[in-house]
Amino acid sequence: MAHEELFLRFSGFLGRIHNTQGQNHRAIVVADRSGYEDLVQRLVPRWKVSGTHAGRLHAFAEVPLFVDSRATRNIQVADLVAWAVWRYYERDRQTHIQCLNRRFGAAGGIQHGLTHLVRGYARCACVACASRRGLGVASTVPSLKPSPGAP
Repeated sequence: MAHEELFLRFSGFLGRIHNTQGQNHRAIVVADRSGYEDLVQRLVPRWKVSGTHAGRLHAFAEVPLFVDSRATRNIQVADLVAWAVWRYYERDRQTHIQCLNRRFGAAGGIQHGLTHLVRGYARCACVACASRRGLGVASTVPSLKPSPGAP
């Protein structure tokens, strides 16, 4: 489930802040209304206690809050970021993600704030997969199309 992965990434981000700066933070997730609202609100308390496939969610102060995106600009900004990421991965359009790339959280040269969940990340050309292979966070976003003559 995408929500589970997103919450794990956010929890990991807060864990890195705790480990590097000694600061403890609690998270509140605010999301656009969707058909997943009831399911996610039931699962998050379970993930906090029993854990997910990758561990427990320690930093969440509350179940996610769902709002109408027309009521808050912050959700509209999140929608724009999601759209830019979607255009990069689904349409190979770098224009909008280029200005956002360095804004995604990174630590130790690995981009944690943008994650591409793909089995063949060792062969993927995207910036998130390249950083996971130890190539660091790219200053420019490459095309996802294979170069001529590439296998």
